[in-house]
Amino acid sequence: MNLQTAEIYLSCYRVGRRMDTRIEKAAQVAEGDDILRGKLAAQTNFDEQMVEAIHTIKPPEGFRARLGSAAGSPALRKLARHPAILCAIAGALLIIGFLAYLEFDRRSDFPGKQSAESMLAQLDRMDEMDFEPVSGPISGLTDWLMLRGIDGLEFPPELAGLKAAYARTFKKDGESVAQLAIDEHSSILMIFRASDFNVRLDPNGDWKFLEQGEWSAAIRQRGDTCTLLAVRGSPADMEEFIRSLTP
Repeated sequence: MNLQTAEIYLSCYRVGRRMDTRIEKAAQVAEGDDILRGKLAAQTNFDEQMVEAIHTIKPPEGFRARLGSAAGSPALRKLARHPAILCAIAGALLIIGFLAYLEFDRRSDFPGKQSAESMLAQLDRMDEMDFEPVSGPISGLTDWLMLRGIDGLEFPPELAGLKAAYARTFKKDGESVAQLAIDEHSSILMIFRASDFNVRLDPNGDWKFLEQGEWSAAIRQRGDTCTLLAVRGSPADMEEFIRSLTP
């Protein structure tokens, strides 16, 4: 099976489900290709988030008992096989799926998200010549950042120990953004003031995840400081990276 055919079959792949041998073969082919492996991981991660969102939809109290008693009716069983009823059921499932998608999108959205995605988009245009060598954990770079117009920072504790190898600052919409090349996972960390870009996140909330092209990222706010950590890979890679960090 070639890569193009495997990519077609991968859309049918679901973890934990019994599948056609061609779909299983496509998953095996994907494991040997970096691009397809990333797409499969992203698809699997999205499926898991959709299932989680669906589970947040709570049926009315006593609905299960009423449904169970009604299902025992012979007339209802016969009616349930009617094409019009089957179409109605399919439509209802489609609506539920759409509502779950909207819930997932709502959870991942936040004010200023467009600015964060724009910062991710410019990562493909980075010029290594603009960076200068630095050393040590990012918590020790406060003076370096202050001299470049970014001060009063509050880092999430799980990031304080990450070690930077190179750093630079650049202007976006007239405001300063620091960009650090991190040793671990060859990741990029961007630091900026939330108020400069109208970003508003819950200071006590969890990481928010987003994607842009080949980059996956996680963003978090403490005080007026936003930290945007990015890796070249799938959302699953990013979430695994975040879980590996300890305060």
